[in-house]
Amino acid sequence: MAEFVSRVEHKSRNENHPALEEGMADHHLDLKGLKCPLPALRTGKMLASLSPGEVLHVTCTDGMAAIDIPHLVAQRGDRVLEYEAAKDHLYFMIERMPVIEPPLEE
Repeated sequence: MAEFVSRVEHKSRNENHPALEEGMADHHLDLKGLKCPLPALRTGKMLASLSPGEVLHVTCTDGMAAIDIPHLVAQRGDRVLEYEAAKDHLYFMIERMPVIEPPLEE
């Protein structure tokens, strides 16, 4: 059975992403072994718990996540900073974006 891991680490940001604030927490999800739709569902649940500017690192093995997770991220208004499709896993680095409220009609 797959082990679900959610841990918080404080580490310096990748210099390739200067828009990210220094000192924010990086969150990690190890979703290896989980099958569709669980990687996308757990990614969405974790993103909803993050503050804007925080980063989620997701590692999974389900091939459908290559489609599902980017769609989920786009629907939520967050952004994928990095994506890697390795031989034995998929990796996503996702930034939680601020929620933009639509203007109220008068």
